[in-house]
Amino acid sequence: MISERDFEARIRFVTKADGGRYSPVRSNYRPQLHYPGAKADWVLHINWIDKEEVFPGEEAIASCMLLSPWYHLDHVFPGSTFEVREGQKVVAHATVTKLLALKENAERQRLEAENKGELLDPWSDGLPCS
Repeated sequence: MISERDFEARIRFVTKADGGRYSPVRSNYRPQLHYPGAKADWVLHINWIDKEEVFPGEEAIASCMLLSPWYHLDHVFPGSTFEVREGQKVVAHATVTKLLALKENAERQRLEAENKGELLDPWSDGLPCS
């Protein structure tokens, strides 16, 4: 059985005093992921492991899912870093700690698009294009 989660990450939220969030976040949090030097952001779905909510200034481990896992194969690996954003505001910094089912989910997405005769657009959010 394929897990829907792509990877685990250690996420440290910026404090309110440093321009971060004013309130805590709970599981099912859906901010944007941004790589250093990238010109785009991608949707990230976060669920906390062993915590109900995470406050500004705190650090927690999360299981993460990407809307477009196929695009992220070269960018997500243990030790890689990314920003967690809400719009253009950086609210947290993260480090990937472990891959879960990123490769399997990316391959499944590729095969589903191929079976429908669709192409995956590398400049989109990972949704198939005609």
